[in-house]
Amino acid sequence: MTPRYEHDCPACTFVGIYKEYDLWVCVDSPASHSSLIARTSDEPPDYSSYPAKLFTQVLYERLMKKEEIPEHMIATGVCLIQAITQEVLPSDLSLA
Repeated sequence: MTPRYEHDCPACTFVGIYKEYDLWVCVDSPASHSSLIARTSDEPPDYSSYPAKLFTQVLYERLMKKEEIPEHMIATGVCLIQAITQEVLPSDLSLA
């Protein structure tokens, strides 16, 4: 699988596609500081990005409040799952 959209960060790893999103991970140390990126075009501003730790906190809060989960957050969640499955991020990712 190859990305559909150009992403200009050499530190990022492509992990897959979800609907209209190309999914990327920019690994940092510690792994919980890594960024999860869901890109929707070649244009520089057309992406959603969350630090892994912040994403899990925001997602948890939305779920507990029974708020709707926007599509870009679903794509970001798929990105996190793909990154762990492909061992781009560790399976014991510490987000504490």
